[in-house]
Amino acid sequence: MVLKNQTQSKDKSMENADEAFDRYMAYVMIQKSYKPKFGSLIQLLENAQQFKEIKYPKTLIEAKELLASHTYDPGWNKQPASMKSVNQGQSENQKRNKKETKESDGTIENP
Repeated sequence: MVLKNQTQSKDKSMENADEAFDRYMAYVMIQKSYKPKFGSLIQLLENAQQFKEIKYPKTLIEAKELLASHTYDPGWNKQPASMKSVNQGQSENQKRNKKETKESDGTIENP
């Protein structure tokens, strides 16, 4: 009888551990999702969690479905102004380097 109770308690604790791990992985999946696309969803979940309104998904499948059903945040694919200037500077440097390479090859003559 004692052995049976111990086995049942071990099974129950394993189920609890598996459930806790699944919840943790769902939480991590949402928290590590691409912030420009899913930032408003993450913020909504965090705010609602404080007031016990909405609960985080319990499994990875639920987390995936939640992310898939979320409409992307407006302007998620827009490049920030700070990055535009960096990229623009890089492209100007690349053009200058190509021109210098062609000049050294003799394919472009200096005026």
